[in-house]
Amino acid sequence: MAIESLNGAFFADPAALGAIRREAASQSPEALREAAKQFESLFTSMLLKSMRAASPGDPFASDQQDFYQDMFDQQIAAHLSRGRGLGLADMLVQQLMQGGAAPAQSPAPGGASVDAATASDMPGGAAHWPPRDADEFVRAIRPAATAAARELGVDPELVIAHAALETGWGRSMPTGPDGRPSYNLFGIKAG
Repeated sequence: MAIESLNGAFFADPAALGAIRREAASQSPEALREAAKQFESLFTSMLLKSMRAASPGDPFASDQQDFYQDMFDQQIAAHLSRGRGLGLADMLVQQLMQGGAAPAQSPAPGGASVDAATASDMPGGAAHWPPRDADEFVRAIRPAATAAARELGVDPELVIAHAALETGWGRSMPTGPDGRPSYNLFGIKAG
């Protein structure tokens, strides 16, 4: 089943979005490409909106004029992404095809936690993970945070604070595609 490109149609056509959703269920490459084009169109629309917000604007403009200007920007964004666009869609497709584009999995309630079998692999060799309290979390990651802070040229407390924010003081650990803990306390995706 071929997907009729939303980019050539009205930007807010819900029927075209439904067609993409149905095609995506079959995990076809053309559905991936069309979804990437839609993402690029949305990104371009937000880019145009931000650019307009940054300019002083017309002091005599009305709410209606702003409304139609926004609709025009969204249609222009859809038109721009019809061809090669900004190149963002191509990069998304390439990255998702390279990564295998595994079907989405629902996250575990409350986030994935590290189990006791992998606790010895945690930064600082924590004997108990997740930590019982904030002090235990800080003690467990301080050596790794100090080394990272030295490399970054920042205070170790900043690194610890960021890790605490990203993991809820170690209660929720991100996992990799295979379901094993990624030990990525900072939520950074590296290529």
